[in-house]
Amino acid sequence: MPARACGTIRIDRTTTTSAKNASARPTIRPATAGAYPRGAGRVKASEPACRRPLPCHNPIRPKRVRRIGSMEINGGGLAPDRDGLAPADKRLAVQSAVARALSEATTAGDAARRVLESIGGTLGWRFGALWEVSGDGESIRCIESWHAPDAAGQAKPFEEESREARFAAGEGLPGRVWESETPAWIRDVTVDTNFPRAAVAAQCGVHGAFAFPIRSMRGLIGVVEFFTEEKAEPDDYLLDLMVTIGLQLGQQIERTRAEEAVRASEARKGAMLAASLDCIVSMDHQGRVLEFNRAAEQTFGYSTEEAIGREMAELIIPPSLRDAHRKGLKRYLETGYAVVIGKRLEITAMRADGTEFPVELTITRIDLEGPPTFTGFIRDISDRKKREEFDGYLAEAGARLGATLDVHEILEAVTRLAVPRIADWCAIDLLGDDGRIRRVAAAHTDASKTELAYELARRWPAQLDDPFGFGKVIRTGEPEFVEQLPTGVIDPAMRDDEYRETVRSLGLRSMIMVPLRTPGGQVLGGLALITAQSGRLFEQQDVLLVLEIGRRCAMAIDNA
Repeated sequence: MPARACGTIRIDRTTTTSAKNASARPTIRPATAGAYPRGAGRVKASEPACRRPLPCHNPIRPKRVRRIGSMEINGGGLAPDRDGLAPADKRLAVQSAVARALSEATTAGDAARRVLESIGGTLGWRFGALWEVSGDGESIRCIESWHAPDAAGQAKPFEEESREARFAAGEGLPGRVWESETPAWIRDVTVDTNFPRAAVAAQCGVHGAFAFPIRSMRGLIGVVEFFTEEKAEPDDYLLDLMVTIGLQLGQQIERTRAEEAVRASEARKGAMLAASLDCIVSMDHQGRVLEFNRAAEQTFGYSTEEAIGREMAELIIPPSLRDAHRKGLKRYLETGYAVVIGKRLEITAMRADGTEFPVELTITRIDLEGPPTFTGFIRDISDRKKREEFDGYLAEAGARLGATLDVHEILEAVTRLAVPRIADWCAIDLLGDDGRIRRVAAAHTDASKTELAYELARRWPAQLDDPFGFGKVIRTGEPEFVEQLPTGVIDPAMRDDEYRETVRSLGLRSMIMVPLRTPGGQVLGGLALITAQSGRLFEQQDVLLVLEIGRRCAMAIDNA
């Protein structure tokens, strides 16, 4: 095999064959001049280490042993003898420890920490670090470090400087391994001419060091380095073993990072689903709900747990539209013919309480293997529809009000246009010169109940001292708004039990009452819009629109 330079020595492999065994024995002789520029100990080879066949780590090693402190150089290799293990057993222990560490790792960072601890702890090294090539490929930086349990104080300055360092290719021990893509060994870092951390290494008592590359399918992605307090001689077999471990670690890091990316993607997807203002509902080819985001919970009134697994048609599609939905899904699965997929539609949806409301719907098919799945993006457009109704009402009412000077026709036009477009009841009361309040116009979605509106006003007319209703609005000139009328809210304005029971039987839900105020500030009367059987609820923003209707109506009356 070709000669390989290791620090200040060169190791040539020769093969000695006996009848029982053939083993690779290193012959140690001085390295040729220029074998390693800058004087740092680096393993060089005629081709990258990942392509060379790994040596057979035969337990039969040269007998030459010499001791340095508490470490021993065995056949040119560094191996701690604190636990009395032979070099071959030590290598086996390292392989076993690394395999266990990788199998237990759950993230890339976890894999790095476990491998540093398993190698350093098993071989008796004092400090270790893992370096990662930056995303732009311009530098390498330390992202993880380790120290022996009894070396925390000693290791701190060295670890801090390592964490802050950034090396270019060829700079320092990590940079040299990055540039050469082969393992490297430095006998004494404190005198090495290309070791920027030499000063702090001397302060911490660090001398011997070795490093090896971390490889993946993308090439070299990082470097692992270890340090000891002893001046360490190179171990050819240890470096070859580290090449294998570097490949294993690189594959593990890439795999766990890919898994982390998937988890992060799923987390982002979940966050987007949760934060989306639109309802997002996914279903499988059987029409069963797979996803139901927070907006869908709030809009439809089901929890995610209640919705998942149930047929979507039963949850959010009104009974009148369910058959068409099921037939459309069946047709698509059988023929691939799509009527609604990829299109934006306005349809009617249904809440958990059975109320129906308008939505904008877009359905897409999710391109995954297996049976098709679909995602619907649903937006409640009730507010938009309401705005459109009010805008249309204002436009048409303005045209009607400007077409006549007859007060009766003006008032009838206002009430007839309001019902059923924006309310179930509409009534207008005017204040007479005598101080009495009279009903002058009314309308109801059920024509038979229109007369009831007049009858109620005749039997129980509003009075200016009433604490609620037309009397209060005309007296104060301020609007009254009740989003939802619970039992008892309007009881103070009811002067006897019969009136109270009659009003309660009407099932009133929501009310806006505004004054009819002229441009000069005079209050002529009041306008009331009330919902009942439709279940519609007014909102605070609707008050402004009804005030505009009242303003226009008052102006038309004043001009008549």
